[in-house]
Amino acid sequence: MTADLLKIQSSDGISLAIERVGQGAPVLAIHGTTSTRGRWAPVVSALSAHFALYLMDRRGRGASGDAAGHSIALEFADVAAAAEAISQQTGVGVTVIAHSYGAICALEAALLTPAISRLVVYEPPIPTEGAPESQDESHVERLSVLIAGGDNAGALLYFYRTVLGMPEAQIERLTARGDWPARTAVAPTLPREIMATRRYRFDTQRFAQLTIPTLVMVGADSPPRYQSSTALLARTLPNNQTVSLAGQQHNAIDAAPDLFIRETLRFLAP
Repeated sequence: MTADLLKIQSSDGISLAIERVGQGAPVLAIHGTTSTRGRWAPVVSALSAHFALYLMDRRGRGASGDAAGHSIALEFADVAAAAEAISQQTGVGVTVIAHSYGAICALEAALLTPAISRLVVYEPPIPTEGAPESQDESHVERLSVLIAGGDNAGALLYFYRTVLGMPEAQIERLTARGDWPARTAVAPTLPREIMATRRYRFDTQRFAQLTIPTLVMVGADSPPRYQSSTALLARTLPNNQTVSLAGQQHNAIDAAPDLFIRETLRFLAP
């Protein structure tokens, strides 16, 4: 399995790194908070056997650049720019697979460009009315203190345990993975992404016009906030399939990669 590292330019002039693996129809993968393109390692081999998989480092991590200021809207534009570059290169529409914060970026990018032809989104943390709020400012304050003190690993563990409510077994799997050092390196982006998520507002009228085929995945055992955001997508997107992953929470990509792969391939089958 060979890989190529591509570079494209964002709308504000930073360099975005995209690793290409495999051959076939193009699939762009967008990771969530606390990770890099390496977060897709559990599923890369299986997916790249069917597709040309494009793994992007979002801004502020990995081989991508960053800017002095941060805006979630710039990240929407980053995903759109990546999809357009890949579509121009391949001559076809691009499927985007995205997890968590990256899934919000992918959904919004699909409203910006016709280059995105299909979506697979897994638990975007869309704020919904009445759902328990996990992204409160006290978490940002605590994370900022840990990061300022140089305890990036402690910040990640606090985020996983306290903000996400992730089971200890899943945390242990993450800390044992080869990309753990890369995850700790991007911990300083946590506060800005938590605040961006808090401020984000999902416009149902705009998304009711998004007619591309979309697979929405949610862990059957995920906290209520993810169930609520998934239900919002299910009743808003006019051309969606919603799948509940039995026994899973926010990280089935790690905990049950075969299940994630099976549902993804089923949806993307010709």
